[in-house]
Amino acid sequence: MKLGNQTLTTHFLLLGFVFQGKVQVLFSMLISIMFLAILIGNSLIVVITTIDPVLHVPMYYFLKNLAFTEICYSLSIVPKMLAVLLVDRNTIPFTACALQLSCVILFVTCECFLLGVMAYDRQVAICHPLHYATMMSRDHCFRMALGSWVSGVPVALGFTTWLFLLPFCGSNTVDDFFCDVSPVLKLVCADTALFELMVFIVTVIIVMIPFFLV
Repeated sequence: MKLGNQTLTTHFLLLGFVFQGKVQVLFSMLISIMFLAILIGNSLIVVITTIDPVLHVPMYYFLKNLAFTEICYSLSIVPKMLAVLLVDRNTIPFTACALQLSCVILFVTCECFLLGVMAYDRQVAICHPLHYATMMSRDHCFRMALGSWVSGVPVALGFTTWLFLLPFCGSNTVDDFFCDVSPVLKLVCADTALFELMVFIVTVIIVMIPFFLV
């Protein structure tokens, strides 16, 4: 659909990987095996740390949250990637692309915050062993884990909304196997300097959080 000299984008095409024949099948099998390994391995971590009372300590509690984040992150990317590789379903609706991007940002941000919390937990255990039980109580751990998840929401919603409100024109081919910030941003036909600057600043802040906590 066209509006003036601009095109209203309703879907994107995921370029993905360019493979042919047996190479594509082998690569798809490799991705599937790795995907299953990630799901099974992290699911085992979640289950074991939940059912074993001995592992009901802060370190394994945060590890369980981190494993669950890895599961969610993989589920937000790999199924569509396999659809592109196996059955050439490389079309993704505009809203689905926005949803995938927001999920990726959310889980990556949450993972960074959880790593920071885990670093803080180990720092308290080493530097303040006598006060560890008080400083890392069950309620305190729950609040920190919840905060890690909730803190990623405004980052994900903010950047996704901002990006997809920008005008898209010309090619609708995403040069990647999933909707990520950089390849989608290349399709925008407007000045993106401020957006890129804000992405850089927020990324630096999120990555530096583990260092600030310790």
